[in-house]
Amino acid sequence: MEKILIIDRDGATQKALELLLESEGYVVEGGLDGKRGLALFRNSRPTLVILDLDLPRVRGRDVCRQIKKEVPSLPVLVLSAIGDEPEKVLMLELGADDYATKPFGARELLARVRSLIRQRHEQLAYPYISFDDVCADLRARTVTRAGKPVHLTRCELRIVEHLLRAGGRVIPYQELLGKAYGGRRDRGPHMVKAHIAKVRRKLEMDPQRPSHFVTVHGVGYKFVR
Repeated sequence: MEKILIIDRDGATQKALELLLESEGYVVEGGLDGKRGLALFRNSRPTLVILDLDLPRVRGRDVCRQIKKEVPSLPVLVLSAIGDEPEKVLMLELGADDYATKPFGARELLARVRSLIRQRHEQLAYPYISFDDVCADLRARTVTRAGKPVHLTRCELRIVEHLLRAGGRVIPYQELLGKAYGGRRDRGPHMVKAHIAKVRRKLEMDPQRPSHFVTVHGVGYKFVR
């Protein structure tokens, strides 16, 4: 059974989330401050963490950083009243998998939760993908080429992961944008093209004639082994 950990200082918000998630069959635990939240994370082995940023004792940023340091594959959904772009970008760079603002819509939040849990199950089920001299460990979120580590930025790694998991499915530009930037809609297809160009330089045998990260003109990209 899926267990969700909620770390939010607002008791009313936490109660509302508990009722919503329990009605969908999830087991829910909650902590009202960062220190308690980290203790529950270490003891209860949750499937997903919903994290507020404005926490006493240990800041939400530091909670997110520590969770991702200890269990990189554990999805973290930030749910915060802070809606400005710099804060969203910072949290995504710290490893948060998604970012939603308060007040939240119940249906949208449930959709985000289901999506993150589904992605984690896929990641755990198919952790290794290799092609040419490249090996991607999707559980550890690392990529090597000829046995040497390849540095990918967070956005590049998210795009590579999503393409590798898609099993040859054509991924539209907007879907890749959502993966790279945590659901933001203010970036255009040119941003995906720029990231794909860098990925090709790092992972393709011939970046000018890519055979794995393939363009589907007018639609998006697909991964071909």
